[in-house]
Amino acid sequence: MEKIHVLLMCSSGMSSTIIKANMAKAAEKMGIDLTVDAKAESAVNVERDMNPADIIMLAPQVRYIKSDIEKKSGGKPVEVMSMRDYGLGNGESILKEALKKLEN
Repeated sequence: MEKIHVLLMCSSGMSSTIIKANMAKAAEKMGIDLTVDAKAESAVNVERDMNPADIIMLAPQVRYIKSDIEKKSGGKPVEVMSMRDYGLGNGESILKEALKKLEN
């Protein structure tokens, strides 16, 4: 079973909590051991939240912090979720995007 740790960051942490639940359902179906942390970008701590993550996924409304997060991430992939998937809470599609980025 593949093991992956995703950090979701949005402006308040509420939307990403919905996506977190939907990603967990998708991961279970796909046979992936998934850990997802959903945080407001203002509450993220590099050591506690970024270091354990394999990939950091940003909500579209916080895309402006991408370069700053890339500098702090220690070389981990940092991706902006698609506006459509984010708006629909499509955890399966967001998980697939994260997996695709991790393969590259």
